[in-house]
Amino acid sequence: MTTTAERMRKLRERRAEGIRVLQVEVGIETAEMLIETDYLSVDQAHDYVQVSRALARFIEDATESVTSHSITLDAW
Repeated sequence: MTTTAERMRKLRERRAEGIRVLQVEVGIETAEMLIETDYLSVDQAHDYVQVSRALARFIEDATESVTSHSITLDAW
């Protein structure tokens, strides 16, 4: 188990890297899509950590394929 200080340190590191931790609701359809697209195995479908990692990989891959626009998110 991590201490409060460790969690805060990791949070500050993520923010410095421009990463935000978000809580999202994921339905069975999303898990099935992740399985069908090989981001997640059937065996991992009930493991919240694995589903979270698979969804993050999916989003990262999707954003890499989008044409970049010059925008700045000051509040991010």
